[in-house]
Amino acid sequence: MKYKREDRVKILEYKFIFEEELQIKKEYEAGEVDLNYRLSFFRKKLNSSSESKAQKDHYDSIFMGHLPKDEETDTTLIRSDKQGSAQSALKSNSNIKPWAKKIYRQIVMVTHPDKISGIQSTNLKEQLESQYRIAQNAYNKEIYSDLIMVAFDLNIDLPTGVTNEEITPHSNLKKEKINNIKKLLGWQWFHVPEKNKDAEFKKILLHYGFDFTEEDVKDVIKRKYVKRKVGTRPEKINVKRRKLK
Repeated sequence: MKYKREDRVKILEYKFIFEEELQIKKEYEAGEVDLNYRLSFFRKKLNSSSESKAQKDHYDSIFMGHLPKDEETDTTLIRSDKQGSAQSALKSNSNIKPWAKKIYRQIVMVTHPDKISGIQSTNLKEQLESQYRIAQNAYNKEIYSDLIMVAFDLNIDLPTGVTNEEITPHSNLKKEKINNIKKLLGWQWFHVPEKNKDAEFKKILLHYGFDFTEEDVKDVIKRKYVKRKVGTRPEKINVKRRKLK
């Protein structure tokens, strides 16, 4: 079908924001892991006194934060290799808008793993698998803007008016969430140049009142978090991404 120019512009802008949000979240998560890995060194130095217990709690409340919950942009999108999953989703979600059910069926007919098993191109197959996961997640959570985005990529007809109704408000919402993530320490730390990390690290510790020496900082900055393979033990320290106890 031929989309109206204004609809094309809105959907393409939304697609850009959608991909930007995924990238921003990955950067935040990588920065959070690396920063918490380094900060855990100072937490371990605190003794078991009641004063230190209070400082540990303060430390955790500051540094061991989490990415704000966002049900609409789950980066771990639903995976399924069984056609029954898509069909059962259609039956169970009775609140979804009729036009969205129709669009979802059309997307599944093109992107379901059973439909693309014979495709030889790896890139095309991965693209269709990604579109299937996004559509499934969007359908289950009634994220119509994501469903429209996938339908647009597959050149599937859309009802008149749904683009303006769904895309614009969700674009604004995603922009706000991106800005909120950029305010988090994890994302900011990710973007600190390597040559400036020691200075920035000291600023963080000073700002929140934690004791340290120059040698401590130099030693910690030299450390590098290495993501270990599943099933292997860490060589020096067991670092947890989430709140330490």
